[in-house]
Amino acid sequence: MLLFLTIILLFGIVVYVKRQAALAVPKHMPCLFEWGEWSECSSTCRRSTKNDPPMMRRHITRIFNATGGIYAPCPVGLKVGYIQHAPCNVQICPKKLSRFNWTECFYRIPHIGKRSGCYKVRRLEPIDQLITIDSTSLYKECKKKDCPEFMP
Repeated sequence: MLLFLTIILLFGIVVYVKRQAALAVPKHMPCLFEWGEWSECSSTCRRSTKNDPPMMRRHITRIFNATGGIYAPCPVGLKVGYIQHAPCNVQICPKKLSRFNWTECFYRIPHIGKRSGCYKVRRLEPIDQLITIDSTSLYKECKKKDCPEFMP
């Protein structure tokens, strides 16, 4: 009798363990993959809007194929090591203030004209770009010979 109870108990334990194992492993699972960390960006800023932006990348480190038949299989060609690229630091690189051109010369006192002297200022274009202040020179005096005879 004790042997019979022991066999029944062992059978019950085996059935219980198999049932728990079956519940722990999903029967239907979609295609899953794990990505590694993103790399550093290839540049701190973009040279111009005409250039491609800097890029960062990451790669697939593990793939878990779909199981059970209700989910689509993993895409064809998907494999460990597949690389994904993404833009980063897409802003245009700053432009130094000293790189901006000067305007034409203007009279200091317009109604006096050339005798009052003249000056020119930095020509700051309306750009979507930061400006690095590398100079405090926003205007400068013009030579008398560069002053126009009259202002239009």
